[in-house]
Amino acid sequence: MKMTLTTFKFGSVALLGLLALGLPRAQADANDPRDNHGELKHGERKFLLKAAEGSTNEVALSRVAVERAQDPAVREFAQRMIRDHEALNMKVKDLAGRKNVDITEAVQKGMEKDVDSLRHKPAAEFDQAYLDDMLSGHKDAIELFEKAALDARDMEIATLASETLPTLFEHYRHVRRLDHRAEHEGDHDVSAPPPPQ
Repeated sequence: MKMTLTTFKFGSVALLGLLALGLPRAQADANDPRDNHGELKHGERKFLLKAAEGSTNEVALSRVAVERAQDPAVREFAQRMIRDHEALNMKVKDLAGRKNVDITEAVQKGMEKDVDSLRHKPAAEFDQAYLDDMLSGHKDAIELFEKAALDARDMEIATLASETLPTLFEHYRHVRRLDHRAEHEGDHDVSAPPPPQ
């Protein structure tokens, strides 16, 4: 699904407005029908698979960037991506195990997707290529986690999604600050709303 930056920002503002109330939507309504029992819906299983693939891919691409990035700030960002997304990967793995969802194939896809292509980029093009991957990946991740936070009927999935979103937004803001092409085009707007305190 393609999104304009305006659509992306609007959805982000709306979702973080809900999170700013202090509780994920799954916990905010006492009459919410979601719980931790029963079979997962197709969309919930798909969320776990896509979350596993996407977050694993962020780590795989960032490992290449730690080795090849020319800009120290980009290399530092890649190190943060590895740290944060490895932590997320553990949460997704644990939750998938409790829900009897096999994420093995999704993780393998994440380890391979676009890695060779990035690894063989010329040095002069590498940093921008990596940042492009991070921008695209985090837009997709935010859309995925927003939908799960709002729509998942399983409480644990909804909570994982809502609790992860502030970190994903911060990653998105960070990578846009590093995106020299966006800066050169005069796009300085990296202002997704701040995460709830």
